[in-house]
Amino acid sequence: MGLDEVHAMQEDPWIVRAVDVGYRNCKFVERVDGDRIVCQTFPSIAPVASDRDLGFDRGSRRNTMVIPVGKVRYEVGAEATLAQATDETRNLDDMYVLTDPYLAIARGALRLMRAPRVDLLMVGLPVSLFKKRRAELEKRLQGDHDLGDGKSVHVARVKAMAQPMGAFLSYAVPHAQRDAMLRERNVIVDPGWRTFDWVVTQSLKVLDKRSDAVNKGMFAVVHAIADAVGAELGSRLSMFDHDRIDAALRTKAPAKFFGQPFDLEPFLDAGKRVVHEAITEMRQVVQDGSDIDNFVLAGGAAFFYRGELQKAFPKHRILQVDEPLFANVRGFQIAGMEIMAAALRTPAAGPRREAAA
Repeated sequence: MGLDEVHAMQEDPWIVRAVDVGYRNCKFVERVDGDRIVCQTFPSIAPVASDRDLGFDRGSRRNTMVIPVGKVRYEVGAEATLAQATDETRNLDDMYVLTDPYLAIARGALRLMRAPRVDLLMVGLPVSLFKKRRAELEKRLQGDHDLGDGKSVHVARVKAMAQPMGAFLSYAVPHAQRDAMLRERNVIVDPGWRTFDWVVTQSLKVLDKRSDAVNKGMFAVVHAIADAVGAELGSRLSMFDHDRIDAALRTKAPAKFFGQPFDLEPFLDAGKRVVHEAITEMRQVVQDGSDIDNFVLAGGAAFFYRGELQKAFPKHRILQVDEPLFANVRGFQIAGMEIMAAALRTPAAGPRREAAA
């Protein structure tokens, strides 16, 4: 199936949307515009909303939303980091997907989609959590959601996917390689903020015993570099300094500490050791890749892992998804549209059809 067929599906009144609440960024599909799947992102941060509003006009107020979950109001959105206290930390626990801050972030994405309802919501989970948390997450996101400020939305059905499977579809469909890659054996590598995930597939079937995830994502890379830099500066760097290091690595610009630019280049080996450890663990089950036809790299940290991955598998060409940050959520959207198209072809097997908005 190509993107032209995805576009054709949008003529139907069903509303399909996708969201991927990662440990660092929440990615979501805002809309499908012709043959373009339009994605947006904001930080996966949900501090408790403050009653203090120190902005003196609209331009000085934070670009955030207040989202209620139970009796607690959370602040989420593009500038939610500005609402954080210095002692707050990101939740990197396995239970994160069942927490109220996670739900607040997901509801923030639903609000920014501006859909009157969602007939099918596609979501993602790391490989290591997929079997343990799938049913609970789907149940938690189904139903009515209070989005704050008098807004609400009903989600009729939820389906979770392993995050790297979204990346597979995101690469194969736009590059018109779906049919070929479905006949081949593929490894989809997805380095995220907390986890380094890989999935081995034959067609769309996952080879469970050769797929896994380890907690050696970009957070571990940045943390290792921050420890090395902090030792040099004689300071214990904060989470805000970690954000500066991450941004500097992505933009290849100097980070600033104590108001002065600082060259990170001499400290990159500390982060590359983490990458090497992650790939070594993957090689224990993928081995040298002699039976692998394609390696597909996605994820927001793809830029830092690509070189080491190519060194580890020198006989393969590493394929990289366009806009790797959005690879998973774009693939979830494609999968959701295909699920809905199949339901429309067999109405008796699908949910009750609703009128167009």
